[in-house]
Amino acid sequence: MLKWVGLNRQKCLVKKTLKILVIDDNLLFLEVLVELLEMSGFQSIGAPTGALGLRLAENHKPDVIVCDINMPELNGFGVLKKLRENPTTANIPFIFITAQPVDKAYSLVQEMGAKGYLTKPFLPQELIEIIETITPPIR
Repeated sequence: MLKWVGLNRQKCLVKKTLKILVIDDNLLFLEVLVELLEMSGFQSIGAPTGALGLRLAENHKPDVIVCDINMPELNGFGVLKKLRENPTTANIPFIFITAQPVDKAYSLVQEMGAKGYLTKPFLPQELIEIIETITPPIR
C-alpha cells in the first residue's frame, strides 16, 4: 500500500508494509517463506525456534505471526499460549502452519484463538490471502 505523507511542505511517497514474523524449525522452509513474503511486499522476520520467536515478537511487535505447530522444545501451541499471556503480544493475529492433517488439530487451533491454519504444502497466495483478511487495511 502506498501512502503520500507531507514532510516540510514536500510530499513523499512512502510504502507502508505489514511486519510478519515466521517461526519454523525447518530452516529451508523458513528461509523460502520469509523470502516469498518479502517478494510480496511484506517486511518479514524469521525465527527457527519457538523461544526465539517469542523474543522477536516482544521486541519487534509484528502485525502477524505465522508459526509451525510441530517444533522441538516449544511447539506452536506453546508459542501461542505464551504470546496470549503477555500483554505486549496478546492481540497479535496468529496463523498456524503444519504438515498435520487439518482434522487432527483444527479444533484446538480454533479454541486457542488462532486466526488461520494452513497445511503444508500450500501456495504462497493462500497465506497472503489469510494475512490480508485478518489485518486491517493500512492507511
